[in-house]
Amino acid sequence: MVHHFSFDTDSISGEYLDRETVNKDLTRLSHSLTILSNDSIGYTVLPFKANGKTKKTFEILIYHKSSLNKLLSEKSEFFLRRGIIPGDNIEKILALYEFEDKYDRFKAYGHLFGYPDHAVDFFVESAKHQDNGGEFVTRDFYQIPVANGQEGRFVYAVPKDYEAKEIDETLKSTAGILLFRFQQDWEAYEEKTQPNQSFTNLNFLFFLAGQERN
Repeated sequence: MVHHFSFDTDSISGEYLDRETVNKDLTRLSHSLTILSNDSIGYTVLPFKANGKTKKTFEILIYHKSSLNKLLSEKSEFFLRRGIIPGDNIEKILALYEFEDKYDRFKAYGHLFGYPDHAVDFFVESAKHQDNGGEFVTRDFYQIPVANGQEGRFVYAVPKDYEAKEIDETLKSTAGILLFRFQQDWEAYEEKTQPNQSFTNLNFLFFLAGQERN
């Protein structure tokens, strides 16, 4: 799971417009994510390498630790080329691939974000084909509903007229279970939030951390 958030910056200097708020929010977020982290679930906050002229954007990555280690083990032929082994922390992995060869970066991110092998391979091979002078590879898209949209959020490219396979349906079903649990937590958050407070994903994480602490 990925969530993006940003802070306003000066268009010329790139400095934060309100450093005190940035420091307060990032400190509170760090404490909250530490509370929410456990043996199963991990969190990390990463700044975007590229940003707009008036905003500095960050992303919160939420990942399942044993699933990550399983992936690194199953795809060891690929990940070991960069010295990555099961048990390595997510920050190291993402930092390595952010500046990697484009096709390896596509492939690594595809695996890490949970896309099936056939979708990762199709995307990488299509990019190679186009970069080598070929025409754009026409495609369809397989959509999986998430909390902030039915389409265009968790989606991957597939060949034109592709018929969904068992792995695609299993992925959609698993995502549906997680979505239902999220919706239940969000409803509890809304019920306990004061009317004058804003409903944001960051405040939702702070709420969950408070529930965990109690």
